[in-house]
Amino acid sequence: MHRLEYYYYNQHKLRADLYDTARRELLGDRNVATTGRRIVLPATFPGGVRHMQQAYQDSMAIVRTLGKPGYFITFTANPHWDEIQAELLTDDHGTKMQTERDRPDLVARVFKMKHDQLMHDLKVNKVLGEYVAYVSVIEYQKRGLPHSHTLLWVKDPPKTPEQIDAVISAEIPDVAGPGGQLLHDVITKSMMHRPCGNYNPDSPCMRDGHCKSHFPKAFSETTVLQHDSYPIYRRRADGPRFTMHRPGTSSVEVGNEWVVPYNPYLCWKYRSHINVEACQSLRSVKYIHKYMHKGPDRATVEFDTGPNEIQQYVNGRYIGASEAAWRLFKNEVHEHYPSVKALVVHLPGMHTVTYRDEGSADQILENIESGQTELMGFFTYNAAHPEVKHLFQDFPRHFTWSKYVYLFVP
Repeated sequence: MHRLEYYYYNQHKLRADLYDTARRELLGDRNVATTGRRIVLPATFPGGVRHMQQAYQDSMAIVRTLGKPGYFITFTANPHWDEIQAELLTDDHGTKMQTERDRPDLVARVFKMKHDQLMHDLKVNKVLGEYVAYVSVIEYQKRGLPHSHTLLWVKDPPKTPEQIDAVISAEIPDVAGPGGQLLHDVITKSMMHRPCGNYNPDSPCMRDGHCKSHFPKAFSETTVLQHDSYPIYRRRADGPRFTMHRPGTSSVEVGNEWVVPYNPYLCWKYRSHINVEACQSLRSVKYIHKYMHKGPDRATVEFDTGPNEIQQYVNGRYIGASEAAWRLFKNEVHEHYPSVKALVVHLPGMHTVTYRDEGSADQILENIESGQTELMGFFTYNAAHPEVKHLFQDFPRHFTWSKYVYLFVP
């Protein structure tokens, strides 16, 4: 709220308008305070609409340069982690007097540590391959636990069914196999889709009578690649089965048809829900980027007093205790590597200019006329160096912007 208050109470100091419009209005002796429009919620505010739009564009720029990512990873906090349970308040007899819902600060801190360690495993320890780039977004399950969505680019992503089977499983592990009883318990507790459909028509995943995640999945003896979605992972019909007990529903015997795809090592190490998907198609990449950068849940609210983006942001969404704790600790909600430089394209005189509503119209007009955009700087440089006219998209790789001109960087 303090950051929103800063934006709100400093609106009068900044105006924005198209160059041609601002110049025409200022030459017409209009009052400076009435020109332009206010930038009410800029892209520098984490989680805002402009911030998520900019993050989406940055992420798609990485796709343009590096191609589609190798993996899509969803990591959800586990309230039963020992680091959380050990710090909950107990009475003199050792009985728990708190739950994880009473300590959102503790959940945020532990999830931050776990998430940082996960990224270290992916980037440094190369658990899924040699790391090249990543995009990571932190979200929340309504007002519940934090979780992250991460796109990971690796040098040699899996391209064949055998390579996918080596890193991703969609089957209940055998107790006698690698990972033993611990991995079996983690998968059966954290990686099973809750029974839905005929077993539970009121499940939250149900849409128009069907599971939105398409569970239960069909059995398959081998992994099959698809051109327009995720692979059909191997789910053998003769795998282990067990009885799942769900509060409020009858017990259901489940098997591999209900398993969410995972990496055995990551689930074994972090003892949590870590969904790992292989990105094999362009369509899945588009869906993933839209899904990751949709931003928080919002409500549609109608205002009669004119546009006020800050008030719309406050009134049109909610924030839970876990997210509030995450933001109070100043943790990032979006990260990516490598860095991305946005290049704005505009028609002559149609670029956006910003100015304070202080001083005379002549002073403001002089200031906005003296500046150049990066596109204008590119054309200025290109006039003397026509050999670089085809490099606009890749200019930041070779040049740096110094307010008025482009400088060559060896």
